[in-house]
Amino acid sequence: KINWSQRWKPVTVPIVEPEFTGALAVEADANGFVLFRFSPYAGMTLNTVPEQTDALESLAAVAAKGEYEPVCFGLKPVRRLGVVRVTVSDLEGPGGAIPSENVVVRVGRYMFVRHKGHQSGLYTVAEKQLRRFNRGESDRLVCDSFATRRFWLTVKVPLDATPGEYLGSVTVKAETGGARQIPFTLKV
Repeated sequence: KINWSQRWKPVTVPIVEPEFTGALAVEADANGFVLFRFSPYAGMTLNTVPEQTDALESLAAVAAKGEYEPVCFGLKPVRRLGVVRVTVSDLEGPGGAIPSENVVVRVGRYMFVRHKGHQSGLYTVAEKQLRRFNRGESDRLVCDSFATRRFWLTVKVPLDATPGEYLGSVTVKAETGGARQIPFTLKV
């Protein structure tokens, strides 16, 4: 019985409340969350906490006509936020506007998975899906824990886009927290 219980226990680390200093602490107090830069190629965990150097001031992407380009950022809650919404404005540039419909917003969803993919019976929680959210009542993004979230913006540049810089913004708004607007630059 002891051997069985030890082999099958989960290995998930509990979600811990983050502590911030400096500019990140000011943002956390004002909005109830901290936004930070995070690579689409790095692994995200429930407890990923940004450093001062990761503070998010703006987002930028470079893409050719007809390309899809990902842009990522993280959100670390410091209190219950309720429903979190992320919206993107139209991107204004030399050839007019790239409509906000050309930017798909997804969030990384965590799943209960086998630890490191082994068939050992140990389970953990890992970011395994990219999903659209807040399209209806069934897929609302509720941030009521300290779990870190990664948001993916996938920009599809139209084939007829005029080369140059397109400017817009990304807005993150929490139901029981604040709102933050981030400048977004796309170079075509």
